[in-house]
Amino acid sequence: MHRSKSSRAWATVAAAVFAAALFEPRALAHHAWTEVDTARTLMLEGTVRSLKWENPHASLVLETVDGGTRTEWTVMMSGIARMEAKGLRREDVAMGRTLTIVASPARDEARVVRANRIRSDGQDHVLY
Repeated sequence: MHRSKSSRAWATVAAAVFAAALFEPRALAHHAWTEVDTARTLMLEGTVRSLKWENPHASLVLETVDGGTRTEWTVMMSGIARMEAKGLRREDVAMGRTLTIVASPARDEARVVRANRIRSDGQDHVLY
């Protein structure tokens, strides 16, 4: 049986994707957010100390204060296009801003969360 160049190319791509998934399952798991406990939510209110506005996922460090104790949280967010489509701009989460974030905690890392909703200047932005 004779295969066309396009079907051989497709088979090669499919084999490469399969091999990548086999040897690096976290690469595929990351995009499903499997490392986040979506059954639990936290509400964090604090000040943005740093921001990385980059793909594939933006992130920020939020400093909260509870009973005089300061805690820094790493907040993972969506990709930039998704956030901008939902009306969230870089300026809304810039350093020094006060935010309220509803988030799901990471399963294995303390003080790392995925932002489900961000409130900035009284406006809610639902990310997940």
